[in-house]
Amino acid sequence: MIFGLLLRSLFVCGQEKAVLDSIKPPADSVFSTQILQCPKDNANFIYDDSYLFDKAAEYTGGLKGLTDFIGNTMYYPQKAIKKNIQGKVVLKFVVEIDGTVSNISILKDPNELLSKEAIRVLKLTEHWIPAEKCGTSVRSYYRLPITFRLHN
Repeated sequence: MIFGLLLRSLFVCGQEKAVLDSIKPPADSVFSTQILQCPKDNANFIYDDSYLFDKAAEYTGGLKGLTDFIGNTMYYPQKAIKKNIQGKVVLKFVVEIDGTVSNISILKDPNELLSKEAIRVLKLTEHWIPAEKCGTSVRSYYRLPITFRLHN
């Protein structure tokens, strides 16, 4: 039932609303009401999508602060410049309850040189504000795309 209410709030058109009212997730799905409830001393659980927590994790200073930090800290690898390597690196990591990052993984890797630099810079970030669920700080995944583009 909670699942239907969440979806209904995303659509305002009556046609879609009628169709979505009849959708019921399987009991073992990620939409289980157990996940939608407030956390109960489960410090190891990692929330993965914004509909599972009340407030998403963010870098201190918000998106602008993160963009500024990356722009001021990142170096385009010289080997990548010489080989004209460009692309988007997408990192996935956990923002811990104490605001640190852990479990860094690469979701999209155009080149190892670019990914290594993106990870190096991410490891330098500090002061993340953790996600919240029911007023409690919780661990959550965060996806960060970083585009490397050469200007001719």
